[in-house]
Amino acid sequence: MTGIHQIAPNSSDEYKNLLAKMKEMEKSMVDVRGELTTMHKAICAGFGQGNGSQTSVSVSLDNPSVAASSIVIIPADIASEISCENKDKVFKLIRGYMRRDKFTSNDPALVSANEAKPRWEMDVFFNISLNKEIVANLLGYLLPKFVGQGIKTSKFRTMVHTNFQSTTRKDREDPMVRAATNARGRRAARETEHFNRRVMAYVLNKDVIDALMKRNCSGLMIRSAMSEGESEDEFPGRPCKHIVKVTRPFWRSDEFNNLIFNIDEIVKENLGNNIHQLLDRNLVSLSEKPVPNDIALCFPPWTLRDGPQ
Repeated sequence: MTGIHQIAPNSSDEYKNLLAKMKEMEKSMVDVRGELTTMHKAICAGFGQGNGSQTSVSVSLDNPSVAASSIVIIPADIASEISCENKDKVFKLIRGYMRRDKFTSNDPALVSANEAKPRWEMDVFFNISLNKEIVANLLGYLLPKFVGQGIKTSKFRTMVHTNFQSTTRKDREDPMVRAATNARGRRAARETEHFNRRVMAYVLNKDVIDALMKRNCSGLMIRSAMSEGESEDEFPGRPCKHIVKVTRPFWRSDEFNNLIFNIDEIVKENLGNNIHQLLDRNLVSLSEKPVPNDIALCFPPWTLRDGPQ
């Protein structure tokens, strides 16, 4: 064909380097393919001696459409791994199935329904007498809810046993130890919730608060700076209300304490009719602990009572 000229490839150094890299990539792909073929043969040889309770997954290295030509047998233990979501669901169902010893409700029907639920016999082993019957009934309750999930019965039995152990451990725990553990949990949850409310109040009212303080306070919403040590227990205040005794860090300046006070006032306004969710906080002492390092390095001098350390 006249008038059409074939363009010769560019023989520049750049083109030669590109060609060399392409050849290296092609060789690497051949090597990887060889390793995959070897692994495939090893898997087939190792998993091909199953006992019947296995799941098959077809794999073809040469042609994906040729499924029957390469079958990898995966043991049932691998196929039946339960997801975290399903595991949480199973434990929730187990707790709902069993009786709650300290269940309270104003609805007599709910109280009666709880009393009718089974309870573990904690003076005997897991697989003895009544417990064995409870396990069988629990498995009959759980298994139909996870049909098609590929979860082995032994997985459910293990989680049922975990619930039995947890319930038994709590029942045998010293009441004083349990009360202390519960108090620590309440304090931690209360502190987290209170800090989150403070941050949200500042974010939604930043302009107002900054104008009130005549400063930009956006870098001060740090938990270790705003937290206050709470008392070991909630002390009774007025009827139907509890208060907590708190210890304030001495290193915080009056101006910084005023910032926190203003934020807390907005938190109360935001709660509205739900103000009862906040426990009254009674300041009883000041802590002489030094300024935390992360705060001393990044907080402005006006937030520290004695200035930078």
